Amino acid sequence: MNKIGIFFGAGAEIGYGLPSGGRFALDIFKMGKEADRDEFKEIIKGIDPSSQIARKWLPERYRSRSIYVFGKGNFDEIIASSLENRRELILSYLQTFDDKLSQIIKQTDGIDEARIRQTFEDMFQKKIGTFLYADQIQLNQKLTSESALFSSAFFSAYLYMLEKTANSGVRNIVLGLMELLVGSLGETLVNELNNELVKTDKPGLNVFNDLGSLFALNYGSLGNTGLDLALRPASTPLSDSSTIEDIFVEIGTRLLEDAYAQVLDYQALIDSHFRYLFQPKVQWAKFTRIAVFLYSVQRYIKEQVPADIPQEGFYHDLNQLANRFTLSSIGTSNYTNLLRKIVAEDLCSPQKIFHLNGHIDDLYDPYRNQIYHKQTDIDSSTQLTVPFLLTQSGVKPLTAVSMSERYVDYYRDLKKCQKIAIIGYGFNGDDGHINGIFRRLADEDNKQLHLFHYGHNPDGSDLPALYAEKLRLTKKENLIIHLIDDIRQVQGKNWTEVF
Repeated sequence: MNKIGIFFGAGAEIGYGLPSGGRFALDIFKMGKEADRDEFKEIIKGIDPSSQIARKWLPERYRSRSIYVFGKGNFDEIIASSLENRRELILSYLQTFDDKLSQIIKQTDGIDEARIRQTFEDMFQKKIGTFLYADQIQLNQKLTSESALFSSAFFSAYLYMLEKTANSGVRNIVLGLMELLVGSLGETLVNELNNELVKTDKPGLNVFNDLGSLFALNYGSLGNTGLDLALRPASTPLSDSSTIEDIFVEIGTRLLEDAYAQVLDYQALIDSHFRYLFQPKVQWAKFTRIAVFLYSVQRYIKEQVPADIPQEGFYHDLNQLANRFTLSSIGTSNYTNLLRKIVAEDLCSPQKIFHLNGHIDDLYDPYRNQIYHKQTDIDSSTQLTVPFLLTQSGVKPLTAVSMSERYVDYYRDLKKCQKIAIIGYGFNGDDGHINGIFRRLADEDNKQLHLFHYGHNPDGSDLPALYAEKLRLTKKENLIIHLIDDIRQVQGKNWTEVF
């Protein structure tokens, strides 16, 4: 039989109850860190003072030092990174404010859009959508000539409610949305200014190129009202007795959560701390923050895996695929045990599974630069380990020989395959270590990649060109795009039947 290689991204586990990549990022910063801080404190205390790492690597008085975690003091870095790297996505989200809010309303128990509209009309004697603020409020022309947000029916309703009631909750929603809008437009303006400070047709006058980037956005002054709301501990249930102000505050907060789940970028924050995982003496605070963060990620992932695993999903579908192909190897960017567990139970033959972003059972020793797969392999009195989970980061080092082998072995296995399928994966910029594998397969090895794109393509956009740009490919023709729906079907058939 022909060989097939598979790669699963975060989208493949949504059907099993796991969060999307964006929701994962938001939840990590939302969850409490006290348990993880206490756990790491005990790990530090358990290290023998006479051990090599205590004498040579850890700072003096390491047992009594404070353990730090990421908190509100790090919000500026998160907002800066999000606006710098996701500003186009933020603006696109706000351009379709009414559609996004309608989706939020449908997902919220205790309310429906018709009731919201009627309750608003009863209170203010105005129908939502019959008045807009586009002609009454204009942003500075240097930022943009127009903004669809002020032409939004629901955002205009927020502004009208704020104008009439001065409700503090509504004010915070409006402020949080405006922070995203003005911050994204401001970042775009600053970027344009820095990229073209001086225009000249004189090639000899390149002295202007040495001016560098003079302008920057002051993120500290921008505020983080929206992120504060998005990171609230829990949502507020709504009912028939909820006031229109309560409803608007709750759905607005949920919309901000959804927006940040899609655009949150904490790469700069992680990158600025990750290197101190190897240098605890240099910056103990940053060392402990990144270490505790990795323990928080591990705990979060374990808590998200359902006790009763659904009996159908992409991983279960591999059984059908195994009837027609030899499953050469399976790669994944996910951290859970789900894939291993389901494959072990459903498939007769053992499979090679490559966790290219680490795994919840992987442990990393930054002092020895080694990866371990079992806690029993570690002497906790002489070694310090952290969960080996490569989250959103531009660092993502190969770190150790065994990790380098994962990438190389997976690539070599895929190279021998007649078919290669990629499911639930977005080819994000911070996944360059994985994207490079597929780029080489398509461009240098002339392998066709079957990409399963979730949803429809109503605007007729050139999906191969879109993915070729994400992958930085020269051979777009080696991308075969399949549109897949909620029930894992492509044109009415299970995705495994398209090959």
